[in-house]
Amino acid sequence: MLQAPSRLPSGPFRSSNAHRAAILAILFLLAVPSPGKSVGSEDSSTGASPERSAEESRLPVIFIGVAEIAVESERTKRILSDSLHQIRSDGTIETIALAIPDLRANIDDFQEHSMQIQTRVASVPELDHLASDWDPIRERLKGYENRLDRRVRGVDQTLGKIRQQQQLWTVTRDALELREASQEVILQVDQVSQAVQEAKARADTQQAAGVRLQSNIANLTQLIEADLERISEARAGAVGRMFSPDSAPVWSTGFWTILDGGQIIQKLSSIKVDLIESSLKFSRRETKRLTSYLALSLLLIGLMFFLRRKINLQLPQVDDIDAIRAMFGRPIALGLLLSFVAALPIFAGSLRTLEYVLGIIAVVPAVLILRKLLEPALYPLLSVSLVVYFLENIQVLTLNFPALSHLIFILNLTFLVAVSWRWTRPGRLPGYNTGELSEFASRVLGYGLRAILAASALALLANLTGYVLLSRLIGAAIAFGIYGAVALYGSSRILEACAAIAMGIPPINQLGMVRRNRAFLLRRTRLILGLLASWLWIRALLLRLELWPGLSNAWEQTLAMEVPLPQISLTLGDILASVLVFYGTVLLSRLIQFVLTEDIYPRLGTRTGRSNAISSLIQYMVLTLGFVFAATALGFDANRFTLLAGAFGVGIGFGLQTIVNNFISGIILLTEQPVQVGDTIAMGPIFGEIRRIGIRSSTVRSFEGSEIIIPNADLISQQVTNWTLSDRRRRIEISVGVAYGTDPDRVLEILSQIAEGEERVLSEPRPYGLFRGFGSSSLEFEVRAWTDQFDDFLVIKSALCGRLVAAFRAEGIEIPFPQRDLHVRSVVGSDFSQGNGPATLDEDPA
Repeated sequence: MLQAPSRLPSGPFRSSNAHRAAILAILFLLAVPSPGKSVGSEDSSTGASPERSAEESRLPVIFIGVAEIAVESERTKRILSDSLHQIRSDGTIETIALAIPDLRANIDDFQEHSMQIQTRVASVPELDHLASDWDPIRERLKGYENRLDRRVRGVDQTLGKIRQQQQLWTVTRDALELREASQEVILQVDQVSQAVQEAKARADTQQAAGVRLQSNIANLTQLIEADLERISEARAGAVGRMFSPDSAPVWSTGFWTILDGGQIIQKLSSIKVDLIESSLKFSRRETKRLTSYLALSLLLIGLMFFLRRKINLQLPQVDDIDAIRAMFGRPIALGLLLSFVAALPIFAGSLRTLEYVLGIIAVVPAVLILRKLLEPALYPLLSVSLVVYFLENIQVLTLNFPALSHLIFILNLTFLVAVSWRWTRPGRLPGYNTGELSEFASRVLGYGLRAILAASALALLANLTGYVLLSRLIGAAIAFGIYGAVALYGSSRILEACAAIAMGIPPINQLGMVRRNRAFLLRRTRLILGLLASWLWIRALLLRLELWPGLSNAWEQTLAMEVPLPQISLTLGDILASVLVFYGTVLLSRLIQFVLTEDIYPRLGTRTGRSNAISSLIQYMVLTLGFVFAATALGFDANRFTLLAGAFGVGIGFGLQTIVNNFISGIILLTEQPVQVGDTIAMGPIFGEIRRIGIRSSTVRSFEGSEIIIPNADLISQQVTNWTLSDRRRRIEISVGVAYGTDPDRVLEILSQIAEGEERVLSEPRPYGLFRGFGSSSLEFEVRAWTDQFDDFLVIKSALCGRLVAAFRAEGIEIPFPQRDLHVRSVVGSDFSQGNGPATLDEDPA
């Protein structure tokens, strides 16, 4: 079969005469034979056949030949079957169609509730909660939209395949009628066309249903976006009215007239009913996530019970074990507090809706755990956080009863002012003690309580004078700051304890870097958790105070500021990103060095020199990648890199060849390793131990104590004697002379015995003595021995010399010193004999 590239209409099976004439003309043009090819006869078949060459199979033909009708009909049926299988009902359209009415009803109810809140004077936190209440519905609609989009796209692709088959068989039927094919063949084509038409109808139905649901989802989304826009406008108005009076002062009669005693019970009953209904709706809507969270909470609680038993049985040696055991004495509270951390990603779209519910899971367990860790003098502060939290909860739950909510809010602020004033009095805080951080913690706590006192007093004064919106903004931020700090501090202490436990049990405690640096790792863990908790707390507090959007916009504008450089477009954000990327690679390099040095090298038994070479190469590679990434973060492209490389090459050619030579030599030293860190070398007058091989130079510490800086190029180009390249063995050579007349065999025996008796001398190669020859004053001998204690070979040589002297003395063997004998002869008739000249001296060396 060959498919037609033309756009012929797929109309009814019976074509008009004009239509037939047009098709006949097209067939005539296509039937004109080209060189080497015959087209148009039924014997050769204009349709596709298995015998066609690869080149011919790419040529277009617009109908199916009679000989291929049966084969192509079966192929089309398979295509239709696969297509219908792909668009079979998977429950998506039916499920969404059933959910749409309930969604529409929920949206209508929530819109009515939203309009009620917007019509009265609502605070910024209320409007924020109102906007966040839309998040679960928006998330649900987004999920439906994605499912429908995938479904409609799949149906549309299937429809494209079916339309191709419909067009092919329509053109084929018209062509067969023009060729006056038999009715049996045309009937078979009609049957296939009918099957294609039915498949297309089913696909059209699926597509129409999907598009219709997409339209409904879009309408519901538009309703939500419209209400969110109104909430945003109301919020902007509330922020604008924040510094204007929006309520009667508390001492005016207008304030107290809103308290109608007859409506209190009715309002409270209405609040109770609304609370129950909203809870049931949320549980029905979020059944899966609630089930997942409950299962995770039970799992975490069980894990805490298991860890408590592990701690009691297997961790007597862990530092701060008493504090850890105290925390794990409340496994249920620990599990719930950790489940709060897990709830953040689970309920990511509903955090503002569940803020106070999740707060119960976090604040109460945190207070119970911190009572095990802090001094008893601080227990009242923990209790204060609970009171503030529950008063804040009650105030939010009674927002539909403004008078009662207002009074509860005033009560909460008054309570905060009284408590913070009592705790900031002179002499109240010095009793606080937390060990080594007592002074710092006391100072931070004192500043925090003074800030709470000032903010609470300001919020209370604003509330009493009629600035309710401003008061609620400040008061909600204070309350959140208190119980949020307690929850985050408790969570960080628990995570720190979990890290300490993990470092004390296998297999982590078997790592060398953990065993040797456990205190350091715990300090780093504490620092990271503290910084993370502080960041989360500060960001959340700024969000409550409506300062975060402004600060965020100002920060973004600052980062977008361009640096005035010629022909270079560079912003402060690019520079900061580049610095952070490079600093991150530096930290990564340090981490790799730490892991290699503390754990991997000791396990592999790598020599110091080789390990330093590997570490240096890895450091250079990581820093090079960091430089490339940092340059990429600055926005440099390949052309700029080429320009910089050219400029760098010119600089090398004129003035940097020595530096580059030393750098390349350093790379050669690290890879070829003719010398390594820790090797003892001799190079001219320099004799000492290599302490460092740097990027440009190396440092050698002489045995006299001086440190000599040698360019790396000198270590490559000059002759260097490496005493410890392959091993750290050193031969000891001691020369000694004995008096003439001593038995040489006895001397050799004594030399061998002395060397073999020294425990620091190696047995292989075996020590031995040599008779070197005859000196002017003595018989010359030498003892040779090997030791693997290279750094102590002079000490060993000294010990051998002392033992040799003692052995020779015991054996009566003399070690002579150089001497000369003078013989005086007189010559008869010489001037000397007559007192006129010197005598002749004959020297006879002894």
